[in-house]
Amino acid sequence: MSREMLVLLEKKGIYGGDFFSRPISSALLRKHDLVLIMEQMHREYILQCFGPQPGLYFLADMVDGCWEWREIDDPYGGTMADYEQSFDILWQAISRMVANGFYGLL
Repeated sequence: MSREMLVLLEKKGIYGGDFFSRPISSALLRKHDLVLIMEQMHREYILQCFGPQPGLYFLADMVDGCWEWREIDDPYGGTMADYEQSFDILWQAISRMVANGFYGLL
């Protein structure tokens, strides 16, 4: 996890110290029933490298259908403001997804 994300999570009262990012793999995809992607580029990479995957969804598709962001920019390598903006969008999207019972899945 990037230093910027660790700082941001700490500021929000969320512990992220045990999390570490790892490259996507077929084993990792098989291990998880739900894979939420933020950008079309991520989806294309997964499809190109691993083929169609069950449980692969755009996070934006998982909310109530009137989400204003089709893609959520990956802030990696950006400024702290980029991380804050992406965090806020992700927090809203995931909160709405959970409140709506994982729209489209249940």
